[in-house]
Amino acid sequence: MFARVTRFEGSEPAKLKQELGEMRNQMERGLSDESIDQMAEQVKGQFERDEVARLLGAIKRTIVLADEAKGSSAMVLFCETEEDARGVDRLFDAMSPGEGGGRRQSADIYAVAIDQTFPT
Repeated sequence: MFARVTRFEGSEPAKLKQELGEMRNQMERGLSDESIDQMAEQVKGQFERDEVARLLGAIKRTIVLADEAKGSSAMVLFCETEEDARGVDRLFDAMSPGEGGGRRQSADIYAVAIDQTFPT
C-alpha cells in the first residue's frame, strides 16, 4: 500500500469549510460519471477521461485532516501500488486549489509502513 500525502496552507477558513463539505458530499455519493467528467475537464489536454477514471478508481481510501481556523489541511490518498500512487500524484498535480483555497505546500509519496487500528 502506498499513500500520497499533500499539505495545504493559507486557505480562507470559510472557503476551507465549504470545500470540506463539498468533498464530503462528493465522497459519500461515490465515484460517478459526473465526478469523473468534472475532473477530466480540469485536466483536459493532460489526461484522457479513461485515465482519469482509472486513477480515481485506484484510490482505495482517503483521509482529510483540517484546521479550519488556521486554513490548513492535509489529504492522504491510499493506493495499492506505487505506480497508481504516482499516477494519482500526477493527476492531482495537474489541478490547482480554487480561488481562496490556499497553496499546496508539499505532495509526497510514501510506502505505508504501519497501518494499525486498535480495539475500543
